[in-house]
Amino acid sequence: MKKPQSDEDTALSQSGEARSFIEVGDWSALTNLITEHAPSLLAEGHHESLAGWLDAMPAKLRDDQSWLCYWTGACMVPRDLDGARRWFERAFDTFEADPDPEGLYLSWASIIDTLFLERGDFSPMRRWISIGEQLLDRHPLPPGEIEGRVTSAMFTALMHSEPAHPRIGEWAHRLADLLVHVPDDNARILMGASLVVYYTRWLGEHGHAEMVLEQFAGSRERREQLAPLARIMLMLLECTCHWNRCEIDEANAATQEGLETAERTGVHQLGFLLRAQPVYICLGIGDLTGAEHKLAELRKLLPRSAAIEQAHWHYLAAWHDMERGEPHAANERLEECMQLVSKDSAPFQH
Repeated sequence: MKKPQSDEDTALSQSGEARSFIEVGDWSALTNLITEHAPSLLAEGHHESLAGWLDAMPAKLRDDQSWLCYWTGACMVPRDLDGARRWFERAFDTFEADPDPEGLYLSWASIIDTLFLERGDFSPMRRWISIGEQLLDRHPLPPGEIEGRVTSAMFTALMHSEPAHPRIGEWAHRLADLLVHVPDDNARILMGASLVVYYTRWLGEHGHAEMVLEQFAGSRERREQLAPLARIMLMLLECTCHWNRCEIDEANAATQEGLETAERTGVHQLGFLLRAQPVYICLGIGDLTGAEHKLAELRKLLPRSAAIEQAHWHYLAAWHDMERGEPHAANERLEECMQLVSKDSAPFQH
């Protein structure tokens, strides 16, 4: 009996085909290979392989084809969010020129995702919310994965740039209903992450948050197969829920697993948030010495951190000052927060 191919065997076979097409300059065949296999390659974490195929193509050919622009952006998400967003915007424009609803919706959702993960300035999300609403008026939302991606992106954009939007609760309920039907573990985690934060930090509905989180967990074997970004996000969310329940050892273990995954894979988009969790834990249990040590470690990241993350550090430092009985120092920290983050750039954090 012939042994079935593993995901790795399949990826190697496709790499061999791609090399052959590149060597003879058969760009049409390479385009077809990319179009057919890009989703599965990215789901398995083969971003660099796919990026190599795309980089080998003549620039004009690649840059003029909407789906090739989209997949180029998707390859860059783990290492260059700003660069990825530029490719998604280019893809969106080319899909708009020759209307392709699926491509438009996926490009739109990916632009929102990069703005969220970058955690720099959320104000551009408002423009994209408006564009998304216009898309919904013009094109029926395709069911399945695209509906889930768009619903998640719209909810995330509203949460971080228009938290007072009258329909934010409607989008939250819609997302919660859709998550149970998402078959892919990676997609389900990344789509539902903002919903967990919404239930815990906004509404204080920890039971609802844990119900969502239970859909992510699965077996240890399934966790091992997660793409790095999804696994790191899962560890971050689990840590938050553990320290909300005062489960300190479990919270620390989740943080450590997330940090080890980031270090091993080079995926660092959530590094600041991960390293902030031990500060929350120490402050929550009154370990001011431990909090001071963790704050000092976290501060080393500030020179290369976005303004929102710098404000986050000052917020934690202010909490530490208050616990030490230094309200004036805490007030100075909070004033620094207000200068770093405006109501326009990050109304939720402000």
